[in-house]
Amino acid sequence: MIRSVYPAKEEVRKAVEARSTVHPSGSIVVLETPVPWKEHLEELEKTMGLEKSIKFLLFPESEEKKAWRVQGIPENWGRKYILCSK
Repeated sequence: MIRSVYPAKEEVRKAVEARSTVHPSGSIVVLETPVPWKEHLEELEKTMGLEKSIKFLLFPESEEKKAWRVQGIPENWGRKYILCSK
């Protein structure tokens, strides 16, 4: 896992910039590396003028990428997105 702040921020920035290749809406971000992302994503959304446009983030549990996780953007950011069970 990348633990340094600057490489992690760069990974999140790259994923945010590539979000439209994941889904045309640009609302889904995929991180290719497991990194701490919440603080970086919140900061990047503000500096890039993307507030409230990103809804979900997918990321691997480990470097081996055997399992992936999906998370809605946190409620404390003034929004809450959840996955439907249907």
